[in-house]
Amino acid sequence: ALIGTWAYAFSVVTARLDGHRPSVRVGWIAYAAGIAAMVGAALLSGFVVPAIVDRYADGAAAQLESAHHLIALAGIGNQVLAQFGVVAMSIGILGWSIALVGAAGVRRVVGGIGVLAGLVPALGVLSGWIVLDVYGMTTVVVAQVVWYLAIAWLLLRKEI
Repeated sequence: ALIGTWAYAFSVVTARLDGHRPSVRVGWIAYAAGIAAMVGAALLSGFVVPAIVDRYADGAAAQLESAHHLIALAGIGNQVLAQFGVVAMSIGILGWSIALVGAAGVRRVVGGIGVLAGLVPALGVLSGWIVLDVYGMTTVVVAQVVWYLAIAWLLLRKEI
């Protein structure tokens, strides 16, 4: 539900920032791809892994070995999807923020915050500086939330 709310909210941001502008359009496409990847990561961890555990819980040693490999594969899939999701969502934030940096006043400030909120997580994940464990994902979420609140403030003030 939260991810669907983000998708709706950022479709509004895209429309208000003139969705025909290249950076805005790239922002929406990248963010949507990131949302899809994050949904995939959550489904793997939240539904696929428990289903594997349920299916193989009473299995023989060979079946438990298979379950172990399947759970490891799901974990790898979760990390790949989450990493892609963070980078894509960060590119989205960066695209929208580039459109805001060219404006005047508080919009420029919010654009600057977004440039940081887009670059730091993307570069952190790509360089390996941010590992998407609990602490790394918290770092990403905090960076994003600061920008989300700034964008919400602009929307409420009808500045975009």
